[in-house]
Amino acid sequence: MIDLKTWKPAAMAALKAAFGERLLCLGLQGSYLRGEATADSDIDLLVVLDQVTIDDLDAFHAAMRSLPDGERAVGFTCGRCFAMPCRTTPSCPSARPTSTTMTSRARLSIRFSKHGAPAR
Repeated sequence: MIDLKTWKPAAMAALKAAFGERLLCLGLQGSYLRGEATADSDIDLLVVLDQVTIDDLDAFHAAMRSLPDGERAVGFTCGRCFAMPCRTTPSCPSARPTSTTMTSRARLSIRFSKHGAPAR
């Protein structure tokens, strides 16, 4: 199994290097969060950026590949407006969602639904 005491700070550093201040939140979910991980478990990460593009998804995968066992990381990625809606700004992506952000939101909702928490 992965030692989260060393892996989590390394993951944070890799994602900070990839996204800088655009990285708003990094969270752990799934079996590692619940303390039920096995040797075959993947590492489920919630990644909130200011906004998400296809290039950002590639950057996430590249950052994870730089880590030991990084190929086991699964990113559930969304932009700020889906995690923390800002309805007052007309130019906000939540007012006019793109297919990239909608796909990320759908994956995030499915993941939370799978574990019994309310989906958006």
